[in-house]
Amino acid sequence: MATDTTQIHIGAATVSVGAWVTAGGAGSLTDVGHMKAQATLTPSFTDYEIKSERSFGTLKREPQDMKLTLALDLQETTAEHMRIAFRQPAANKSGTSPDFTLRIGDPAEQYHQISLVANGPGTSGVRTQTYWRAFVESLGAIPYGKGEEQHLPITFDILYDDSVTSLDKFGKQVDT
Repeated sequence: MATDTTQIHIGAATVSVGAWVTAGGAGSLTDVGHMKAQATLTPSFTDYEIKSERSFGTLKREPQDMKLTLALDLQETTAEHMRIAFRQPAANKSGTSPDFTLRIGDPAEQYHQISLVANGPGTSGVRTQTYWRAFVESLGAIPYGKGEEQHLPITFDILYDDSVTSLDKFGKQVDT
């Protein structure tokens, strides 16, 4: 394969989050705004290794599991971002801009659709990744002080969505 510098991509992603929509439907997503650090997608795999008494190495590996995590560090700590980060139902946020109240109570089972739009192939290409069903896996420490701005280090677990009838059960990537 020949080298092609137009296939080297660099640049920030625009990240948008919205409510999960079944069957990979088009969700109503909202840009999360500024982030303290880049978005980071981490895939991990679990395989079953087939070995033999007659060999010293693995003969075959069968995929057993895949996990995708998406780490976001939101710099804009809006009431809506806090609601999502704390796994609170929509009804726990009330008010109108700029006056909101967020009631932090029992966490709720809630899923989100997430898209990342970044530089893609070619000199002006766009790469859009959409993940159908994400769940807040963890929330890191939120700093409050004069030495650092508040931010929300959220890690999402990208779940397998069996309501999707096509092959993109976790999500899809489209280059244009």
